[in-house]
Amino acid sequence: QVSVAPPASLGAASAVIEFGYNPDFYCTSRREACIANASAIDESAPFYWSSETFSGLPCGSACSIAIPAIPQRTLYYRVNYRDAAGGLIATGGKEVVAVP
Repeated sequence: QVSVAPPASLGAASAVIEFGYNPDFYCTSRREACIANASAIDESAPFYWSSETFSGLPCGSACSIAIPAIPQRTLYYRVNYRDAAGGLIATGGKEVVAVP
């Protein structure tokens, strides 16, 4: 789980997280960023590809997004903030964590 708190000045309506196991946010051998956009992991569809259509998790002031991470891996992620129409308005910094 990643706690997300967009700056009030952004006016963000929702957020998603790009994640993967390398700096390009690839979570499989497919060369495309993976997207988490829910507060809980859906086992039937744990993530989206960046080229797919997906909605953001409502996150006007704060939210928590679940990343379906593989244990014992290095995980790269960053938060993307979106406006009410789903357009990207800001991207957070790249974070790196060791998944226990």
